[in-house]
Amino acid sequence: ELEPQLQAFEESLTDNTGKHVTLTMSRVRKIVTGCGFSRLADIDGEAVRTYLRQVRKAENMGHRTYNHYLQAFDSFCNWCVSTRR
Repeated sequence: ELEPQLQAFEESLTDNTGKHVTLTMSRVRKIVTGCGFSRLADIDGEAVRTYLRQVRKAENMGHRTYNHYLQAFDSFCNWCVSTRR
Protein backbone atom coordinates (compact mmCIF):
# COMPACT_ATOMS: atom_id res chain seq x y z
CA GLU A 1 0.00 0.00 0.00
CA LEU A 2 1.23 3.47 -0.89
CA GLU A 3 -0.29 5.42 2.01
CA PRO A 4 2.44 4.56 4.58
CA GLN A 5 5.07 5.76 2.09
CA LEU A 6 3.17 9.01 1.54
CA GLN A 7 2.89 9.60 5.28
CA ALA A 8 6.59 8.92 5.82
CA PHE A 9 7.48 11.27 2.94
CA GLU A 10 5.29 13.96 4.48
CA GLU A 11 7.10 13.54 7.80
CA SER A 12 10.43 13.89 6.00
CA LEU A 13 9.35 17.32 4.75
CA THR A 14 8.73 18.80 8.20
CA ASP A 15 11.91 20.93 8.07
CA ASN A 16 10.12 23.02 5.44
CA THR A 17 7.31 25.51 5.94
CA GLY A 18 3.81 24.18 6.53
CA LYS A 19 2.69 25.76 3.27
CA HIS A 20 5.40 23.92 1.33
CA VAL A 21 4.53 20.59 2.93
CA THR A 22 0.80 21.03 2.27
CA LEU A 23 1.31 22.08 -1.34
CA THR A 24 3.82 19.31 -2.10
CA MET A 25 1.66 16.60 -0.56
CA SER A 26 -1.51 17.80 -2.27
CA ARG A 27 0.27 17.65 -5.61
CA VAL A 28 1.75 14.20 -4.97
CA ARG A 29 -1.57 12.83 -3.72
CA LYS A 30 -3.45 14.26 -6.71
CA ILE A 31 -1.08 12.43 -9.05
CA VAL A 32 -1.27 9.18 -7.06
CA THR A 33 -5.08 9.30 -7.05
CA GLY A 34 -5.41 10.47 -10.65
CA CYS A 35 -3.14 7.74 -11.95
CA GLY A 36 -4.67 5.07 -9.72
CA PHE A 37 -1.37 4.08 -8.11
CA SER A 38 -1.87 1.86 -5.06
CA ARG A 39 1.66 0.45 -4.65
CA LEU A 40 5.15 1.79 -5.34
CA ALA A 41 5.47 -0.83 -8.08
CA ASP A 42 2.52 0.79 -9.88
CA ILE A 43 4.34 4.09 -10.41
CA ASP A 44 4.98 4.78 -14.07
CA GLY A 45 6.55 8.00 -15.32
CA GLU A 46 4.68 8.04 -18.61
CA ALA A 47 1.36 7.58 -16.82
CA VAL A 48 2.19 10.59 -14.63
CA ARG A 49 3.02 12.78 -17.62
CA THR A 50 -0.09 11.63 -19.50
CA TYR A 51 -2.28 12.36 -16.48
CA LEU A 52 -0.75 15.80 -15.96
CA ARG A 53 -1.21 16.70 -19.63
CA GLN A 54 -4.91 15.79 -19.32
CA VAL A 55 -5.24 17.89 -16.16
CA ARG A 56 -3.41 20.77 -17.81
CA LYS A 57 -5.94 20.84 -20.64
CA ALA A 58 -9.02 20.24 -18.46
CA GLU A 59 -8.12 22.78 -15.77
CA ASN A 60 -6.20 25.21 -17.97
CA MET A 61 -3.08 24.56 -15.89
CA GLY A 62 -0.07 26.68 -16.77
CA HIS A 63 3.31 25.24 -17.71
CA ARG A 64 4.92 26.36 -14.46
CA THR A 65 2.22 24.69 -12.38
CA TYR A 66 2.58 21.52 -14.48
CA ASN A 67 6.32 21.58 -13.73
CA HIS A 68 5.68 22.11 -10.02
CA TYR A 69 3.50 18.98 -9.98
CA LEU A 70 6.23 17.03 -11.77
CA GLN A 71 8.88 18.31 -9.35
CA ALA A 72 6.79 17.35 -6.32
CA PHE A 73 6.25 13.82 -7.61
CA ASP A 74 9.89 13.55 -8.64
CA SER A 75 10.89 14.51 -5.09
CA PHE A 76 8.66 11.77 -3.72
CA CYS A 77 10.16 9.19 -6.09
CA ASN A 78 13.73 10.28 -5.31
CA TRP A 79 12.95 10.08 -1.60
CA CYS A 80 11.63 6.53 -2.10
CA VAL A 81 14.88 5.53 -3.80
CA SER A 82 17.13 7.24 -1.24
CA THR A 83 15.27 5.55 1.63
CA ARG A 84 15.38 2.19 -0.20
CA ARG A 85 11.64 1.74 -0.42
